[in-house]
Amino acid sequence: MGAPRYDCILMLSGGKDSTYLAYMLEQQKKRPLAITVDVGFMSDHAKENIERLKDKLHLDHLWVKSQPAAHAKVIDQFRSDQSMGLPDVCGSCTLLTMRTVLAIANDLSVKHLFCGFTKHSAFTSTKQSQVKLPGGFVYENPFIQVYNLPRIEAFLSMLGFVTDPTMTNCHHIREIIIRHTRRFGANPYESEFKSLLDSGQIDEKEVERLRSWCSPAFPQEFPEETTTMERKTRIRNQTNLPTGFREDQLKMGSGNLWMRS
Repeated sequence: MGAPRYDCILMLSGGKDSTYLAYMLEQQKKRPLAITVDVGFMSDHAKENIERLKDKLHLDHLWVKSQPAAHAKVIDQFRSDQSMGLPDVCGSCTLLTMRTVLAIANDLSVKHLFCGFTKHSAFTSTKQSQVKLPGGFVYENPFIQVYNLPRIEAFLSMLGFVTDPTMTNCHHIREIIIRHTRRFGANPYESEFKSLLDSGQIDEKEVERLRSWCSPAFPQEFPEETTTMERKTRIRNQTNLPTGFREDQLKMGSGNLWMRS
């Protein structure tokens, strides 16, 4: 019996980090299957990056249409509940996406998953580059250890990829940042900006550009909050709004909803 067709799964969002990670895996002679979970929130630039990557690397790739109603419900809850912040809504969508990817990986008997989270991310659930998950899965984030943003941007820009996160992130991210800032008085990405700046990954000009893009006062395209609900600490293990991985939340499901691109 020959080697399995795939030895790992690449969680591909179309952003610069997961796109560059595909080139790293090729250099390491890995045999990845790239999976993109699209619930209707993806930007056109991210989709174009993925198509370009597939052409350049001849990458096997799955577009996954999964649980759009569940993701939309998370957004609706966030808009109506002032106690919710960016970690609640993004954490919930990330967990829903992770469940879908794990179901496919389980069906294919592929136990190694790669993701492009970095050590600078304010919302990375772990600062370890490799984490063991229930079911024998290994979840790996190489950029937790080593991350060179200028090199990534230069390499991908040379090949025609869009690297600006304001253009490749999900359609809702700016609204989520602005509402979070209005509710809690601080930009949820401020610690990430500081970490990138302090490590020399970006300069002051880029920090100010990103701050302006997600500033509540520029422009006023989202209405002010109209309710006066008391701010409260959200219980992190609440099952309808998960923000982390728990063993009972990682049960394997059916992969029969995915289609090869």
